[in-house]
Amino acid sequence: MKRLFFLAVALTCSLFSQSFNQFFHDKTLRVDYHHTGTKGMEIIALDKVYDEGIWSGSKTQLIDQLNYGEYMVRVYDVATAAMIYSRGYSTMFNEWHSTDEALAGIVKTIHETVRIPFPKNKIQLTISRRDKQMIFHELFSTLIDPNNSATVNIQQRTSLFKSSKIVDNGPSEKKVDLLIVGDGYAKTDIQKFRDDAKHYSDILLSTSPFKERKKDFNVWIIEAESKQSGIDKPKSNVWKENALGTMYDTFGSARYILTEENRTLRDICGQVPYDAIAILVNDSRYGGGGIYNLYTTCFTQTDTKGMEWQMDYVFVHELGHSFAGLGDEYYTSSVAYNDFYQAGVEPWEPKRRFRHRGKNRNTILLKRSVENSIGSHRITTQNVNRCIRQARIF
Repeated sequence: MKRLFFLAVALTCSLFSQSFNQFFHDKTLRVDYHHTGTKGMEIIALDKVYDEGIWSGSKTQLIDQLNYGEYMVRVYDVATAAMIYSRGYSTMFNEWHSTDEALAGIVKTIHETVRIPFPKNKIQLTISRRDKQMIFHELFSTLIDPNNSATVNIQQRTSLFKSSKIVDNGPSEKKVDLLIVGDGYAKTDIQKFRDDAKHYSDILLSTSPFKERKKDFNVWIIEAESKQSGIDKPKSNVWKENALGTMYDTFGSARYILTEENRTLRDICGQVPYDAIAILVNDSRYGGGGIYNLYTTCFTQTDTKGMEWQMDYVFVHELGHSFAGLGDEYYTSSVAYNDFYQAGVEPWEPKRRFRHRGKNRNTILLKRSVENSIGSHRITTQNVNRCIRQARIF
């Protein structure tokens, strides 16, 4: 029976591999675009298309099976009209779109990226967004001819910073590649970044349910060097010349750390293969962020002795958002967005609950459980396994 099972798996993988080789090269096509809108209006405009190194994603799980994310990118082969790739994801724009600023009619543009396998022939790429009932509707469509030199930028960009692989469990096509990159680390802070990256990698891969699948992960680091230590705090009029442009006070929320410098981030990260990005910020204010299939951010210093565990908690917690699509909300914490979900409609995030923020140190232990816990979402083995399976073969 076991032989038949493994034979079936091998045949399935072979068929998917043939499908990949039929439609794609073993490279990455990076599609940048401008996402513009305000209350009642949203448009996407193509920016640039790049050839960006080897394809680090799955060659077998080409069609999205999770149905996570606020948006869905779909790729169609023009000659056959077949859908050959799809992925769900969320964006900084969809969070901003429900803020007071957007509801007041202010128009904003945010630069974004989708990455797909490099097609062999002309494709139609579409981006759809969910409505309040969680149903996808097409928002953008464009034709891309990968063989047109005027369409795809094939310039080989020089690596700006040193990179290395600190956890190596095998080839990228068989593993999930986590990239850790730093912001607010000046030249004199680079050794601290190396130590921080190892620490948070160890924390993640020793925390359930990630530790049960640690052999499925590679971890890369890029030693991005900033001109100054620390990151921006706009409400305090603190501005730093940092490499990635991360900042506190995103959407008016003091602890929310994101960056609007997407092109810079992608240019730097593109020098290594990656499936997920974690940005460590060299600052001491409690904070972080995580958006599904975008990136995670986390602070790495604390001014209060005995509270170092909070940084570890935030890192794993935010990875739950960005990698596994977990959702949560807190009654006791202010947020910048309004009516993010319609009453009575089931959100797309798995295991979303509404609860009070707790201060129990044990919430760092993200156990294999689906029961309610005050203070944190629980990342379940089933959910992480599903995300790893989509990222790779099994």
